[in-house]
Amino acid sequence: MLMTITNKRGKVFYRTKDRLFDLFDNLMAWWSPATRTVYLSISSKGADWKRWDDHNLLAVESLIRYDFNFDGCSVKVERLTASARALPCTEPFQWRLRIRDTAR
Repeated sequence: MLMTITNKRGKVFYRTKDRLFDLFDNLMAWWSPATRTVYLSISSKGADWKRWDDHNLLAVESLIRYDFNFDGCSVKVERLTASARALPCTEPFQWRLRIRDTAR
């Protein structure tokens, strides 16, 4: 798995293969504004992940929501990549994450 997190202009904040990468800790813990928008792209070469189907997309989106909700944030997850069903998981799928720290 390769995860890349950028801003709107494409500046890379993080690029990691770490499956245990904590989105909240890395994106919000040291960010003073209570809101933030980032772009998350994920690709996978795993044998069980052949295509970006609804099952795989929902699994990733559930993990994204869990990570932020656990730490007191709300997150709006918006799919940006079109034609997901035809896209192999080896190609990156992109989401826009609108994050709001509700604890501040």
